[in-house]
Amino acid sequence: MPLYEYTCGGCGHGFTLLQSMNADPNDAVCPECGAARATRRFSAFAPSMGSGGSTPAMPPCGMGGGGCGGGMCGM
Repeated sequence: MPLYEYTCGGCGHGFTLLQSMNADPNDAVCPECGAARATRRFSAFAPSMGSGGSTPAMPPCGMGGGGCGGGMCGM
């Protein structure tokens, strides 16, 4: 299940929920104040850093051979 980030419309508190992809975002309840007026925020995807053995992590951009075309970012 994916993690979704929310901001409470009542108190402004930011929080993260582990929800099914089919979950209704309107069902999110703020853990701080209990309001059901949370808005789902856009968040960037964080790539996997490997599984700890068989799959090597990609080196950061600019370090050669990375996920951005061999360190040629912006070219």
